[in-house]
Amino acid sequence: MFIIVAVSFAILNLYAKSKYDRARRLGYITYVVTPMDSQSTTFLAKVQSDWKCAFDVTNGPDSDVVELAGKIPAVRNYINVMNYQMPPYSWFSPSENHEAAKMNLIKAKFMPVSLDKEWHVSADEHLAFLICRSNIVYVYQDEPSGLRATLYYVKRKQPVGLSIKDLDK
Repeated sequence: MFIIVAVSFAILNLYAKSKYDRARRLGYITYVVTPMDSQSTTFLAKVQSDWKCAFDVTNGPDSDVVELAGKIPAVRNYINVMNYQMPPYSWFSPSENHEAAKMNLIKAKFMPVSLDKEWHVSADEHLAFLICRSNIVYVYQDEPSGLRATLYYVKRKQPVGLSIKDLDK
């Protein structure tokens, strides 16, 4: 009887581990967290003053994503959720594996696209922006009432693959 239980446990864990490892490989993408410098601060000011606002919402879907991950909505927590990396499979902790898989699924479903793959973050980590495309910037800011997300865009054609230096011209 013990041998049947042990073999069953091993087979089920090997199957679960293969699924877990596949999800872990697919969820490896993270964006670099880059402190904002004078150039990125100037770029953000230009975006906020000259570009059009597509939407500006506090405690919207991005806050819901952070809450779904079990965290308090804030810029730092949002970045942590989107940069989550699954730990190695735990043979003896199904709850740890379940939690890691949940976090990875949240990240996979809701991670915003970034042109330069960088979170540009203020020194106090209460403000960050993401360049989604050459003409779309997502700004995240901590407000007293919650996490604020604002999407800015500009109608113009620019080649893909630009950096902040190129966009600031």
